[in-house]
Amino acid sequence: EGNYDSARHCFDSVAALAGTGKYEEYLRAMTGSATSLVFTGRLDTAEVMVRHALAQMPADTCRNFLAVADAYALLAYVQSFFDRPDSALALNAKSYEIRRLHLGTSHPSLSNNYYTSGLAHGKQGLYHEAVKDFQEALRLSPPAPGSAVRLASFHVALGNALRECHEYDRALRHFDTTMTMLH
Repeated sequence: EGNYDSARHCFDSVAALAGTGKYEEYLRAMTGSATSLVFTGRLDTAEVMVRHALAQMPADTCRNFLAVADAYALLAYVQSFFDRPDSALALNAKSYEIRRLHLGTSHPSLSNNYYTSGLAHGKQGLYHEAVKDFQEALRLSPPAPGSAVRLASFHVALGNALRECHEYDRALRHFDTTMTMLH
């Protein structure tokens, strides 16, 4: 409940930015608020907030392309949980392309795009594609302070996809890695 209240407060405080021409700050703040909502299970509200923020962005005024990429990535992530894998993949492709153009093909932030693609491919039953996506997400995610939970979630997702491919030994290794990381 506290995260929801915090997100609503942030939403209220940044809503005025839309009329000031500070579109990039507005988009980043709205995406941040929506992320808080995702973690409290309010996916539908998060989706509405991000779509509203993107609609406020005049295409010719945005210089912070990464804010737009982050917004599309969040929408893709939400769509994967709404069992809309086609929509998730399309939105994720927009985010990926923006990041790839501005950051290159091996930037760590692309790991989130591969993770979301893996989720969507898994929802479509394309487990071999999901395995490739999760492996790439892990490859691009170097261990860093505070990243254990994120990396553990990548290992769990990869283990689940491998299990669906009947590669039980490899799946178990990733589940074991997860347990080691979290203890």
